[in-house]
Amino acid sequence: MQLKEQDKVLIEILKKNEMTEQKKKKFQNSIKSLVHFLKQLDYDPFKTEIEYCIFGSQLNGFGTKESDVDFTFLTNSYVDERIALRYLRQEIQSVDQNKFKINELVEFARIAVMKIQDQTSEIEIDMCFNNLLGVINTKLLNAYANLNEKVQQGGILLKLWGKKQGIINKNCFSSYAILIMWLHFLQKKYQMPNLQDKQYKNSKQQQTKLMIKRNIEGKKESSFEVDVFFVYNGEKYKQLKDQFDKVISQVPLTILLKDFFEYYSDQGEGFTQQYKISINEKKLKEEGEKYSMSDPFDQEHDPIKKIRNNFKDQKIFNQAAKIIINNPQTMF
Repeated sequence: MQLKEQDKVLIEILKKNEMTEQKKKKFQNSIKSLVHFLKQLDYDPFKTEIEYCIFGSQLNGFGTKESDVDFTFLTNSYVDERIALRYLRQEIQSVDQNKFKINELVEFARIAVMKIQDQTSEIEIDMCFNNLLGVINTKLLNAYANLNEKVQQGGILLKLWGKKQGIINKNCFSSYAILIMWLHFLQKKYQMPNLQDKQYKNSKQQQTKLMIKRNIEGKKESSFEVDVFFVYNGEKYKQLKDQFDKVISQVPLTILLKDFFEYYSDQGEGFTQQYKISINEKKLKEEGEKYSMSDPFDQEHDPIKKIRNNFKDQKIFNQAAKIIINNPQTMF
């Protein structure tokens, strides 16, 4: 099969996995209904101003028909996320209504979430408090997705591949980790820019440092400062986009994916390099670490830490590098 034909196969797979306009409207209507419903509740025991934001794969440029919606409350002062979610659950359950159903409260995850379902549309929404980095990360990923359509296409295909192969699950890779691996690879091998590079920051820009405070898995409070600067629009973004286009425009999508799989194979440098997988600053791995990743903003979070005990065989990347050339339609 010629590369042009292979790319056509990949594009068809992408089209089949696009979210329909009808489902997008369902999501929008569910969010509107949820906000309206929440405004009717007396759910502010903390006496603080509250805003709402939606984030996640629906908005980061790498969404599919299976993508969900994440919803966070943003308060102007610190609240314990778990106490806030418990109180919110209590308030929702006290109201006589059959529109929204609480499916689960997950208190002891890295980010505490409450899963709530719109009974009319069957849309499930993950709710949390003060996940500001989740909102900012969504915007960063979207800025990368918009650099070139192949960035977006490759990221979505890798999510589909990882789910079909069973390596994207709660005990192994996350979709988010696969995306960071993809963007890191493009920076290393195809000169994709680091949008967080401080050299692009000018003195006239507003303060971009934030103090993040939160409760870690219900065990301890944590706080740290983070610079959330990145380029996402304007003349500098256009310049970086144009430069990257010149490098990647002539490379078939199939070849990009093949190179990605080889990069993370047992013969590649992806997992064997001395540095953590990162799309921002380089950080050395701890001695003896093989699988390690730096989150773009969250210094306390290693998105692939959990795979150290659960991912044993890199040959799945070796195999994918061969199949993508010979039989791509079977991979996704």
